[in-house]
Amino acid sequence: MHSPTKKISAGLPVVFGFVVLAMFGCDQSEPSVTPTTPPHLPTPGVASAPPPEENAPAPKPTSAKPKAADEPTKTPTDLAREFRAAAEPERRGELVGELWDIGTPEAVETLRQLYFGEREMDVKVDIISGVTDADPVKLRDGCNALLLAALTPGQPPEVRALAAHLLTESKDPRAMALLQQFAQDADPQVREAAQAALETRRQKE
Repeated sequence: MHSPTKKISAGLPVVFGFVVLAMFGCDQSEPSVTPTTPPHLPTPGVASAPPPEENAPAPKPTSAKPKAADEPTKTPTDLAREFRAAAEPERRGELVGELWDIGTPEAVETLRQLYFGEREMDVKVDIISGVTDADPVKLRDGCNALLLAALTPGQPPEVRALAAHLLTESKDPRAMALLQQFAQDADPQVREAAQAALETRRQKE
């Protein structure tokens, strides 16, 4: 007959094994899984921005300044004042061009007045050369008066000869009389230019 104490002692290792298995087996936690962010899907009909490139330069702040309002249009009086104050002949030549661009009888009369006070021959040539592109009807009288001023004795011979040549295309009926007058000029350069202009006009008639 077996003793109850021996049965209990024999079963202890088995029970102890189940306890250890239960402690360590149940205590093991499942490995953690880091959730992944689902890829970004583009919205239909909307263009997605490209991913930023590494080492891409940062956008520079714009240095553009707002445009200033348009300056008011200068009048012949304004340009004449600036012309008389300009020390450089090149600047005076630019102002002559601006006066011719205005294209009014007042502007041409201003040029005639400035012509008499100008000392540089190149600027004088700029003043009278604008006659070639002037309105032959609206500015006819002003251009004729300007060329007559350039033909005045005492002006540089080269300028006088150019003025006589420019009368070749003049629509003013007084141009022929002026050319006939200066065809007898004492200066041979002016005389030859006036005679050549007369011959050209006769051939066109």
